[in-house]
Amino acid sequence: MKRMTKNERKLCNLSILGYIDEVCSRNNLRYYLSAGTLLGAIRHKGFIPWDDDIDVMMPREDYERLFKVWPQNGIYKALCNNNTAHFPYAFGKVIDNRTLKLEPFRKQFQVIGVDVDVFPLDNFPDDETESIRYLNEIARIQKKLNKHIISYSKASTPLRTIVHNLIILMYRFQEWLGITSVEKIVHQLSECAQRYNNQDTEHCGITTLYHYGLGERYQKSWFDESYNVTFEGKNYPAPVGYDEYLRNMYGSDYMQLPPEEKRKSHHTFIAYWT
Repeated sequence: MKRMTKNERKLCNLSILGYIDEVCSRNNLRYYLSAGTLLGAIRHKGFIPWDDDIDVMMPREDYERLFKVWPQNGIYKALCNNNTAHFPYAFGKVIDNRTLKLEPFRKQFQVIGVDVDVFPLDNFPDDETESIRYLNEIARIQKKLNKHIISYSKASTPLRTIVHNLIILMYRFQEWLGITSVEKIVHQLSECAQRYNNQDTEHCGITTLYHYGLGERYQKSWFDESYNVTFEGKNYPAPVGYDEYLRNMYGSDYMQLPPEEKRKSHHTFIAYWT
C-alpha cells in the first residue's frame, strides 16, 4: 500500500463530497456542510488550512433515505451500522473504497477508507437542563463505545497506561461473557440519538456523537432553507442560519484565527491507497 499525502486526502474528500452532492441532488435529499467544513467555507472559502476532513449533516429522514438510494456499484460506498459489519459508529460515512484509514482501533474495526462523515440531525429537548442531562448520557455511551473499539496502547505515564489498559481488558471480558458488544453499544447510541424524534421540538442537533456539547444543539429555524456557500471553488448548501450555527458552536469570534499553537489537526489516522 502507498501512504497518501495530505493533499491527496483533501482531493479524495472533495471527490466524495461532489458525489454526495450529486446523489442528493438527484434524489431531492437535503444536506448541509457541517462543523469545521462549514467554518472553512465561510472563513477560508475551503478547507481550514491545517485540516483535511469534510463533514455534512442531514435531517434524519433524508439521512435514512441516502443509504437506501445510494448506488451499489462504484468507488464510493455509503456505510452505516445498518449495512456494514463491525461498523463502530452511530452515524454514517461515505468512503473511497480504494483507500484505507488505519486508526488506533482493534483490527476488526478497521473498516473504513478516506471518508466524509454524514451526521443525522435529530430532535433535541427544548429545555436546556434536560438537554444537558441528555448530552451527558450520550457522552457516557460514547465513552463506553470508545473503550470497546480502541486497541491497547500507552498513556502519558506508566500508571495511566496500566489503568487505561485494565479498563479496556474489563470491557473485553464483558464481550467474552456475552454481556455486551460494540454492535450493541452502537445500537444503544443510535436509539438514544433518536429519543426525541417522536416529539415536536424547536431544537435539533447531532446526537450520535458527543463533541461540542450544547454547541451541537440548534434552532430548527436555522435549517428552514439552504444557502449556497463556496468550498474549494464549488457551491454547496449551508443552513440559512449558518451565522447563528457557527456562533453557537465556535463563539461570536469564529471568523478570527485561533492562536498558532491551536492550529493543528485532531486526527490520528494514517491513510493509504490500496
